[in-house]
Amino acid sequence: MKKGWKAGWIIAGVAAVTGGMFCIAGVALGGRADTIEFNGEHVFDLFSGELFEDDLSEVASPYGAPEEQYTGSERENLFTDVKRMEVEMSVGEIIVEETDGAEIQVTIPEDFRKIQCYQDGEKLMIENTERKSKLGKSVDPVVIGIPKGYRLEAFQCEIAAGEFTGDKLRGGHVEISAGAGDVTIEKVDATTMTLEAGAGEIDIMEAVVSEGEIECGMGEIYLTLAGKETDYECFTECGMGSVWIGDEEYTALGSEKRIHPGAEKKLAIECGAGEITIDFSEQE
Repeated sequence: MKKGWKAGWIIAGVAAVTGGMFCIAGVALGGRADTIEFNGEHVFDLFSGELFEDDLSEVASPYGAPEEQYTGSERENLFTDVKRMEVEMSVGEIIVEETDGAEIQVTIPEDFRKIQCYQDGEKLMIENTERKSKLGKSVDPVVIGIPKGYRLEAFQCEIAAGEFTGDKLRGGHVEISAGAGDVTIEKVDATTMTLEAGAGEIDIMEAVVSEGEIECGMGEIYLTLAGKETDYECFTECGMGSVWIGDEEYTALGSEKRIHPGAEKKLAIECGAGEITIDFSEQE
């Protein structure tokens, strides 16, 4: 768990107030900042709300040259022998659903112009680098079809400002991150699970896990765990937000609590200024 968050909140508050004062002073002196430029390119208009212009060059992928890259018209791509999957979506919608087939199928709509979908050994990588703010409001979603009962060694998903909806995710480790996006998953079945919500929202309707790490900044996390509350040893750290475990609320700036010590399953929970709600499928 991260340390020094008390000082972090103080610094953040001071910075916010100081920044606001400078902005007010700038406007009073006649300053104007209606656009933001990056390397000479117009990338953001404060009044129109347009994020990135079409002619903005694509950010280079940190994964190097992919084996296969799909752009343009809609394609249905089949993959086999996949043990690890990584999904990164900047905007737009992605759906993970169970299928009756024997292969993993990825369907990419033609609206996504900057998307990479490729297999590198046993890892399947799906990366969308779109920056258009209007994408996702009217276009079709990217759909990942996973065969029923298929269990990955690891599934990692990072949603920046889009939407993610999943049926069932099975893996040795499942990691979900929502920056400012929304994530809804029907069921997670994993040995270990990591959930991170910055300013976004994560809703897991059922989770079967042995160990979990849950971290929330200013967003919201809703989680229903299989079993009873006493099956889980929970260690919580809370800032200005609140943590609900069952019917009990744990909130107080700087509070740390260890609940049901010695229980077989372990949860580490950290909440900044958001809200974490954890329920259980069985009542005591």
